[in-house]
Amino acid sequence: MTYAIRWVDYARDQREALPAGARGELDAALRMLAADPRAPGTYSEREEQWTTPFGGGWGVVLYSIEERWLMVTILRVTWAG
Repeated sequence: MTYAIRWVDYARDQREALPAGARGELDAALRMLAADPRAPGTYSEREEQWTTPFGGGWGVVLYSIEERWLMVTILRVTWAG
């Protein structure tokens, strides 16, 4: 099964501000999340959110998983490069 990817506005703005190479790395990470959002991620029970690195650890995606709708919601994208 494939999960849909949904963006909150703030995260979409963060994605658009990434350098082109970082966007490509993010897109690769999103493909993995769509296939299995739990496999590459780390869950924070306290915040009820997931994180996964991308771009060789230079970036981090913060997201939630909605099993009922098979959806991953991207909440934040951070790039340190």
